[in-house]
Amino acid sequence: MSLLTNTSGGGKIIINKKTQDKNPLIIHIRMCGHEYSTEMTCDFEAGKECGVLFLTMKYHRINPEYIEARYGHLSPYKIKVLLFLFNLPDGDKNLHDVNSICQRRGWSLIVCYSFQEAAEYLENLTKAAQHNEQTIMKQYHDYKKKRQGIKNKQDKETEEDDPNKEMYRIAVNFLTSIRSVNTSDAISLINNFGSIRKISNATEEDLCGVSGLGRIKARNIMSDIPDNANASCPGTGSKDAGKVSSCAGCPNQSACATGKGPAPDADLIFVTDRLKDVKHKILILSGKGGVGKSTMTSNLALALSQDPKINVAILDVDICGPSQARMMGVEGESVHDSADGWSPIYVKDNLCVMSIAFLLSGRNDAVIWRGARKNALIKQFLKDVDWGEIDYLLIDTPPGTSDEHISIVQMLLQASTLDGALIVTTPQEVSLLDVRKEINFCSKTKVPVIGVIENMSYFVCPCCNKETELFPSTTGGAKSMCDELGLKLLAKLPQDPRMAATVDKGEDFFETHPDTQLCKAFLELGNQLKEIYYYVISVKYFLKNLFNFISIILFYNKHNQSVVMTHRVVITGLGAISPYGIGVEILWKGLQSMKSPFIFDNKLGIVCGKLSEKYNDQLKEVGKNYRHINRIGTFSLLAAGEALRDAGLENENHLETGVNIGVGFTDLEKVVEVGKMIEEKKERRVSPYFIPNILTNIPSSYVAMEYDLLGGCLSSSAACATGVTSIGDAFLNIKFGQTRRIVAGAIDSAINPLTKVGFQQLRALTRNKDPESASRPFDEKRDGFVLSEGGGLVVLERLEDALSRKAKIYAEILGYGIASDAYHLTSPREDGLGSQLSMQRCIDSSKINPLNINYVNAHATSTQIGDKIESASISNLFPSVMVSSYKGHLGHTLAGAGALETIGTALSIKNKKIIGTLNLEKLDFETNNRMINGCHNWDDNDKKKISLVNSFGFGGIYGTLCLSEYDNY
Repeated sequence: MSLLTNTSGGGKIIINKKTQDKNPLIIHIRMCGHEYSTEMTCDFEAGKECGVLFLTMKYHRINPEYIEARYGHLSPYKIKVLLFLFNLPDGDKNLHDVNSICQRRGWSLIVCYSFQEAAEYLENLTKAAQHNEQTIMKQYHDYKKKRQGIKNKQDKETEEDDPNKEMYRIAVNFLTSIRSVNTSDAISLINNFGSIRKISNATEEDLCGVSGLGRIKARNIMSDIPDNANASCPGTGSKDAGKVSSCAGCPNQSACATGKGPAPDADLIFVTDRLKDVKHKILILSGKGGVGKSTMTSNLALALSQDPKINVAILDVDICGPSQARMMGVEGESVHDSADGWSPIYVKDNLCVMSIAFLLSGRNDAVIWRGARKNALIKQFLKDVDWGEIDYLLIDTPPGTSDEHISIVQMLLQASTLDGALIVTTPQEVSLLDVRKEINFCSKTKVPVIGVIENMSYFVCPCCNKETELFPSTTGGAKSMCDELGLKLLAKLPQDPRMAATVDKGEDFFETHPDTQLCKAFLELGNQLKEIYYYVISVKYFLKNLFNFISIILFYNKHNQSVVMTHRVVITGLGAISPYGIGVEILWKGLQSMKSPFIFDNKLGIVCGKLSEKYNDQLKEVGKNYRHINRIGTFSLLAAGEALRDAGLENENHLETGVNIGVGFTDLEKVVEVGKMIEEKKERRVSPYFIPNILTNIPSSYVAMEYDLLGGCLSSSAACATGVTSIGDAFLNIKFGQTRRIVAGAIDSAINPLTKVGFQQLRALTRNKDPESASRPFDEKRDGFVLSEGGGLVVLERLEDALSRKAKIYAEILGYGIASDAYHLTSPREDGLGSQLSMQRCIDSSKINPLNINYVNAHATSTQIGDKIESASISNLFPSVMVSSYKGHLGHTLAGAGALETIGTALSIKNKKIIGTLNLEKLDFETNNRMINGCHNWDDNDKKKISLVNSFGFGGIYGTLCLSEYDNY
């Protein structure tokens, strides 16, 4: 018998009676019913297939083994969710640990920041579980018929007999005239509420409960529909507004008929435009004057601005006492008018302020304005100030709940640009009474309360730093109030007399008194605020659209064969040019030898990985049919020929065989040579084939012409990640049926004075002049890479084609991932985000458990920073995995590196050998990876051999391939 039972709320949540009956989140479950059960192992059930464990960060820090102990409790459930409450200010490390555990266990991690938010997640998960595949497919087919104009016989009969059809049509037309409300929303509203009048009297929360409606649409509806509107209201924007019979008796009839009905403020568009580049808009409110609201605002702004990457602004609309100008040291300034509007006054490079004080002629002038003029001024501040790109805009408002508050809130909410409010109080009950009114004001105006700040919480002696209670909290202070109202107490700020002297002088408290307790409290408050808004793309937005997401997934799963046919892709041929020589066999022997192929080039003065001159005759023979072919083109012909012969395809029909050969550098020496000819007025000596020969796609063209490959001729370019991206792009083309077979990879040859000097200026090349020890990835003595030439090509084809012709299969490509870190041209991000994203996306594409990865062939080029960051990224995703880099053997063949490493990894899988990192003797960083040196048999308890190949490039480019031994599953 199922534990789930229907409740009046229509939802289904079962809560473990023994452990969760005291959980505070239960009181916030409103949209669904809940029951208790003693028969379940998890904390919450959201449908039959979804089990949820609930954990707070505070408890995890006390008992970090708790998650592992509960691991088996989610086993009966297909969907396993950990609902994690982030309730510590310094919990980033704990969150990272929990994320790693969930990733390893295959759980879904949902992070929330309050018990109320946790309850919302449970409600949404439960609602989603109620929709099975049949109901979703029925809705889809009904929607499809509706779009095509097809009506069932029953629908037609009902339509003909329905006397309310015209009223229904009018209601839909009216609702769709409201900004952002579509026909589907209108129908859902009418079906839920039954009439326009009921919709007009609904609260914002009621409207948000309708499927597909969010807060923005709900607020638009509330502002555009008159209160107590008639059931068949034609709409305030209709030409019939107030004039038709359905308007009779409506209290708004007169206003609508005269054209004075509620209409959107014309200035809203200007407010929205001005604030579009301001990420977070925060009101600073206090129910009472004298609690230090303005001082708190200015110093919170200074605390946030301590991070030079964050831009902060203050908008001072405190008409009762606009003091921000004085506090920020810009009291003598006036409004700067420009073609773009009013310009704020900059206090420092990343902190600016705009104050009403700038409009006054003197500091003692009073603002004696009536409501209309005050509201107009506030609107002008919102629509005329040219803020530019701002991360946090702090709006200092007057105390209490005055007309100015309402004007600001309405304008910002209607422009959909207000994040919330910070409430400032002091410990005394006389202050808390007014603060409760301010909180009630926020509730009625639908302004989210971010948190409460208790100012003057205690006194800190400037001499001895002793703490003394300044204002006794007779009722428990702000903490008691926050517990009562379910709000977050963000900070308790001490009273420091030095602060008053500092703000009077317009000085920066963080410069004059950086080590005080108050300064540290403000910095901690700033960090809390940044943490609140760190996860801008919240899981909540995903859950709000979960139904649509499930619909799409179920539809595609059910109709996958008709939507897109995918193919398994295998490697059946290999061709390589490397510093060891020409051919895959020579490459494989060289890798196993654990010996370096490098030489010291006396002309260039560096150790490099050049192809030996003994192969010159072979190169000339291959390129004899192409008079103007360059070295990269010749290498490509050699590698392609070997790969096609290895695959048994040399004499096949290649109507559906494509080619994708990536190239990093063009023939730079040829460019310099032609440049000198032009400089010496010898243009006639320039070859007509100069332009074709410096194009990076020409090697692909040579191969296509040589072997009659008619399936497409491409050339990928992704710096040193080109080898992997070329093979990855080819993999996707075959997988999704664009072509049947592709010769793919990358070649590079750039050992010349130009690249040598360029890389030396980047400090990327090793200064070690010993060929045997120069390249040493991951080793503590590494100091840069060895410049090499070469590359490789592989034949990729559909598995069914390979099996039909009984081809040798080296490996199967399971997946491919790419990423960019958007950080720097030549340096990776310190947190390794790019490489982690690339590997994670590759795993997702491969549809495998990360724990099944045995080995990672690292990009590691032997640079100090890059090797360390990549190792940390691998550790985060795949603890204890085997890791090595071939660049100790091969140096850095630039664009060709990823192709050679893919070939080497495929040979490792086929021959069950692991090639370790050459010259790796001692690490200079900690890792939980198994760093391999030497050549070893790959025996892993009969576990399927699955590997990743990483390849990264300048410009923040990251690519990863997943290779597996072939099995017929």
